Amino acid sequence: MRQIQFIISNTQDCFKGDKKKFQDALSWLPLQEHSSILRYKYENDQQLALLSRLLRRYHLSKCLNKGWNDLVFGHLPKGKPYVILDDGWLEFNISHAGNWVVLGSTSYLSMRMGVDVVMIDKPQSESVQHYIYCFESQLHRNELKLIMNLDNEDMKLRTFYEIWACKESYIKALGVGLSIDLSKIEVYNNQNVLGIKYEEHSLNKWILHMSYIDINSILCVCCGYEDDTMELDSKLLDYRQSGSLLASPQITIDNHFQHVKLEDMIDIRSKH
Repeated sequence: MRQIQFIISNTQDCFKGDKKKFQDALSWLPLQEHSSILRYKYENDQQLALLSRLLRRYHLSKCLNKGWNDLVFGHLPKGKPYVILDDGWLEFNISHAGNWVVLGSTSYLSMRMGVDVVMIDKPQSESVQHYIYCFESQLHRNELKLIMNLDNEDMKLRTFYEIWACKESYIKALGVGLSIDLSKIEVYNNQNVLGIKYEEHSLNKWILHMSYIDINSILCVCCGYEDDTMELDSKLLDYRQSGSLLASPQITIDNHFQHVKLEDMIDIRSKH
């Protein structure tokens, strides 16, 4: 069945500062993956990296009905990971920020997916307006106009991060890293859904869905087709319509995600 799925996890819920829990969970991964986690200097960064690797094995082992240690991963030239399959299609992407890790996947044939989580981080040593103007070269002129026309600094900052998450999710879906000029991507409110353009051309085979995990954590999902002959079905269009718009006066926390803890991963490891 064609579908898109999301799972989330939180480092505080999983590790709670317990170094033994971290070491035990690290041992669940192949040795060759340990260096990519332990290379980080700070504990929270190591926890996020570990949880990212664990979530993908948990989710893909479950979806593909394959053994935890039987999964094999590759990387695209710009670093985007993928799972090597004998047949079928399963695209996935992972993002983390703060204490949150989010994994999204799609089994729609040939569909690309990008996921980005950002935390709203208020600048301490400069005004919000000055901070946003530091990114002027990476914003489309209409995006900057939308931000600067808002009434207060909190709304300006929140909308900036919303736009940023949407842009990042699109380039993560493409798997091209930062080789794209972000100012050529325009994210905008298109009546009751989010729209996206590249070099002033509407990307009609792509959808954006934005929501909040908590009051300061924005999640944006971008999925679609590079092939213009492919069609978005009604389920995807409904999903797009359920997301938030840019600069909405009210924040709605999305409570529909499946929260995964270490205990859930132990269960899957034992079954597969």
